[in-house]
Amino acid sequence: MGCYPALAGRAERSRARLGLAAGDKLVLFAGRANSPEKGADILVAAADALWSSGIRMVLAFAGPFWLPPAAAEIASRHSDRIIELGLLSRASLFVWYRAADTVVVPSRYEPLGLVALEAQSVGTPVVAAQIGGLAEIVHPVLGTLVPPSGTSVSPEDLASAVGRQLSRLVSRRELAAWAAATFQEERHFEVLLDIYSR
Repeated sequence: MGCYPALAGRAERSRARLGLAAGDKLVLFAGRANSPEKGADILVAAADALWSSGIRMVLAFAGPFWLPPAAAEIASRHSDRIIELGLLSRASLFVWYRAADTVVVPSRYEPLGLVALEAQSVGTPVVAAQIGGLAEIVHPVLGTLVPPSGTSVSPEDLASAVGRQLSRLVSRRELAAWAAATFQEERHFEVLLDIYSR
């Protein structure tokens, strides 16, 4: 936890560079938005509903960015609320994990869900599809699982879950302290080694 204050300061500077006001929420998608299985199009449709409901929110994408036509049309209407971060170094990505109010993982297919683990490890809440490995790794203290409707979560259900998450009043420092005690790398390595040894 010793590095948390310094990284928190970097996160606040990142928010300041984006011109985010105190009431603005930052929602982060990290991964291959150009891959249909990652569900970036579902998130854009959900964000459209949230913006229409009056939620002050900026949506940031870290990683390769491309959307199918319907989602691209929505994104073009909200271009002032969408940030394309591009490919980030691991250190920069973790700054954005800390800066975000929530990280959304709306995958249609996800064998593990490394993004959800990484975000939770620094105390950032996660909203994720209840699919594949995500159903096993999203902790109820830090996350919300959205059951799929067919093969994917619906934009409406995702919007509802993200809206609830953004309205939660929980200290980020308290969450970070809890995560530091819960998501210890050494313990995770021990568990993985035990699994592999079997």
